[in-house]
Amino acid sequence: MEPPHSTIEFVRPGRATHVWIASTVRELKGGDPLAPVTLVVPNYYAGRQIRWTLAGEGGYVNVRSMLLGDVAEQIVGVETGGQHPLSPVLEQSAVREASRRTGGVLAPVAHHPARIEHAPSAMARAALEAFDTFEGLIHPFADRTRLRKVAARRLTAATERPPALAELGALVVVLPVRLDPADVQLLAAAA
Repeated sequence: MEPPHSTIEFVRPGRATHVWIASTVRELKGGDPLAPVTLVVPNYYAGRQIRWTLAGEGGYVNVRSMLLGDVAEQIVGVETGGQHPLSPVLEQSAVREASRRTGGVLAPVAHHPARIEHAPSAMARAALEAFDTFEGLIHPFADRTRLRKVAARRLTAATERPPALAELGALVVVLPVRLDPADVQLLAAAA
């Protein structure tokens, strides 16, 4: 078996992406229909759409779609330093509570999903205070960024391929919206 390799390919969104993914999955499986392949998708809906397309073009046995944070959770496993994962519901609740506690100019928008766009100095100060409060509220939980950093460190320190990474098989990052530094660290360590 040849060693794993990393490539970057740019494909237009839409049908071209689906054709590319089907071809890439076939190539990565290399004749072994049970070989694992993990598609790292930007959201669950994109993953579902891609799996539907794969099902129509020959199947997707042992192909899973996951968010990068889910990949990190699988690599880290249950060892999160005693912290429970920060769920999206808890995170949004912490954002609203931090906005409410900060008060001032943020109080009227505590319920709004898009918090700050063009911040005057009073807004910037309130946003910074709200962010500090938010970080305090989520500190007891392992947020997705922290999990990605821990997973990257664990992979970098590993002397052999961890079983969790082997179980994921080949990783294919599909249509990333953006990659934060923690994302890049995790992908580099996995490669």
